[in-house]
Amino acid sequence: MSRRRDIRMRNDAEELKKLAAQCDWFDLSCVGDPPHTFHLTFRCRGLMKNASNQVVETNLHKCTIQLTAGYPTQAPNVTWQTPIFHPNIRGQAVCHSNQWAPSWSLADFVVELSDMARFEKVNVNSPLDRVAADWVRHNQNRLPVDTRELRAKPFSITIRPK
Repeated sequence: MSRRRDIRMRNDAEELKKLAAQCDWFDLSCVGDPPHTFHLTFRCRGLMKNASNQVVETNLHKCTIQLTAGYPTQAPNVTWQTPIFHPNIRGQAVCHSNQWAPSWSLADFVVELSDMARFEKVNVNSPLDRVAADWVRHNQNRLPVDTRELRAKPFSITIRPK
């Protein structure tokens, strides 16, 4: 492992720990030295199908991020661990819409995953689950199902002279 990659992985892990410390509905555990596997838990409203095949709310989402040997040049692998009803997640497979770039932080990636769990981020034009995509098209007024954000959006202040 290169020293540069080692530093990047440690920095990513530290940034994720800070993100988890700032949010009471996001938990994280890391594996490895430097960390290469991250177990994420989001306790936010999302959707799943129940045993009767009805779309219902759920408040627990778990997924695992595995950094590959090609990280950060190659995107991390994501495996969804809990039931979820989402156009861009099917079974354990996750299709995130942004193209991965080495400059993208792992924390930014995790924020996108939380946005997906809350239905803030949905791509119905290229779905893994077409039934979920159709449901979204007919239920736009119900989205996002949870309005809390994992990381506050940056803002700017403009001061104008009198």
